[in-house]
Amino acid sequence: EEMEGLYAYIQGGGTVFVEGCHRVGDGAQADESFRGLLSDLGIRLDDLPADHRLLKEPYLFPAPPQGEVQLGEGVIFSSGDYGCLWQGLGESREAVRAAVEWGVNLVAYAIERREKRR
Repeated sequence: EEMEGLYAYIQGGGTVFVEGCHRVGDGAQADESFRGLLSDLGIRLDDLPADHRLLKEPYLFPAPPQGEVQLGEGVIFSSGDYGCLWQGLGESREAVRAAVEWGVNLVAYAIERREKRR
């Protein structure tokens, strides 16, 4: 039932940000679990293209500030531990600030995707 709800949300234009915590616990195991869930939903992940709008709007990045980022239909999959950075658990203020700016790009992308579906 939960998977059906998640699938309906994505198909309706919603965007899901998926990330396992690598600083605490077993992030690799969480990543594999998420990948299995996405596969069960029929969502294929591809590497983030260098010219993707996530890297350009509203903040410009040559690459994601940290970790690997992949995209699928309505899904952004990350190994960057942005959730930790958004809580201020970074090695530097610059890392936290870059993660916050990256988060703004993620939200802008999700809003644009949702608006295109309407």
